[in-house]
Amino acid sequence: MENEQLITEITYLAMMVNFKTDYCTFVTFSGHVDKFTVSIRESKDNYRDHVADSEFSFKRNDIEKLKQTKETLIEILESGEVDTSNMNYSIEEVKHYHF
Repeated sequence: MENEQLITEITYLAMMVNFKTDYCTFVTFSGHVDKFTVSIRESKDNYRDHVADSEFSFKRNDIEKLKQTKETLIEILESGEVDTSNMNYSIEEVKHYHF
């Protein structure tokens, strides 16, 4: 039951971030693969520019990751900013071919 409660709270907080800040948020539940994602984007105009993302698999039952996402969303609402200093990150190589 804790997963469900946290997901409800995270969804609400993501909506509040979307409404009360300049950021744009996306929340997706994909029941067919037991996946839940939260994505914060730069703005409603620049919604393709990712600021931070979080993805959960219910098969792993990662309660701590859900709790951290909830806390991060609360911090964004309180400060109006995304503090990435304590976030994990990945580096991706993107190639674009032109002709």
